[in-house]
Amino acid sequence: MSNFQKIRLFPLRLFLLPGESADLHIYEERYKQLLKDILKGDRQFGIVLASPLNTRNLGSLVEIIDVTKRYPGGEADIIVKCKELFYLKKFISSYDADSLYPGGLVEELLFDDYLCPKALLFEFEQYKEIRDEQYFFVDTITLHQLALKLPMSEAEKIEYVKCSTFESRVSYLRSFIKYLKLIEIQEKNTYHSIYLN
Repeated sequence: MSNFQKIRLFPLRLFLLPGESADLHIYEERYKQLLKDILKGDRQFGIVLASPLNTRNLGSLVEIIDVTKRYPGGEADIIVKCKELFYLKKFISSYDADSLYPGGLVEELLFDDYLCPKALLFEFEQYKEIRDEQYFFVDTITLHQLALKLPMSEAEKIEYVKCSTFESRVSYLRSFIKYLKLIEIQEKNTYHSIYLN
């Protein structure tokens, strides 16, 4: 995607990181039209996070991976996967003269990835152990790949994306994993206190 490109938009309370997938149910007339138009071309559109949390107008450029079900009224279930992120520079109420759905002028958000430090992987493995889940990394993975394995909310994903350096991203993920570990430990202690006494 080049800078300041015009794309089709689907505002949702959803923010996907690169490589992340989601299931969508298409039922509104305007987005049934969007789906029809997209499937004729490159199968790509933008999802803009429709939330007050999205102060930077962030969005995810997604590609339709599969149409898993079609309904008699034109509704459909689809699977999309995020290819890259963007800033929404200008919202357009109609993508073109015949469109019921919106569009926008967007600028690519350069979001470089880095190899994940072993110390951070160790923190993640400890978190999995607390959850009684074993997890072994066959090969080295990147920070983004690790982030996709964490149960991050839309707000937490935005905070992660705001981190502009390798060090700040590692620090954010380490703090988030420590937070998850603390929650798991507290839940286990509560369970033992209530049900095992």
